[in-house]
Amino acid sequence: MSNGRAAFLAVVLATMTVATRDAAADHVRRFGVMTDLGVPDGGVASLVYRPVGPIRLNAGIGSNLISTGLRAGVTIVPLPWWFSPSVSLDVGRYPEGDANMIARIALQDPTYSSAMLDRVGYDYVDAHVGFEFGRAWATFYIHGGVSRTTGLIHGLSDPQKGVTFTEDPRVTSWTPSVRVGLIVYAFN
Repeated sequence: MSNGRAAFLAVVLATMTVATRDAAADHVRRFGVMTDLGVPDGGVASLVYRPVGPIRLNAGIGSNLISTGLRAGVTIVPLPWWFSPSVSLDVGRYPEGDANMIARIALQDPTYSSAMLDRVGYDYVDAHVGFEFGRAWATFYIHGGVSRTTGLIHGLSDPQKGVTFTEDPRVTSWTPSVRVGLIVYAFN
């Protein structure tokens, strides 16, 4: 496990151990479900927990149309108003899957196939700022920021063209990212 992932998990675990206020006293629903769409996150459905007022934890399962992956994160919503800025940090992983179907659709060529698209998977970390609308029962949010995505590129070697690799290269990219979502809080 990388140092970044270990630090993130430590923050999540420490946050979960914080003493919570009595949910009945402050009328804040603590548990909910969340769904969102984003890049590189794909479509994700998550469970949400608010251990203390400004902190929200989430963990869920998603799809990027290539494979099924996992994501976990923490969001800080500092203002207890119906409209508030927010800061989020999420980590996710999509295992390798065949991306040729997406290329066929995009290129409108049902015969297209590439060895580089046979096994596409990646790990990512999102750092976002955004705006949240709603608080007690439901929250709509728009987040944007940067993502660090890391994965292997398979199928690059082509001895006929003089290109060979002893192992598949690992590529890391930093890209802009965005996410739009909805949370419905179900119970205390």
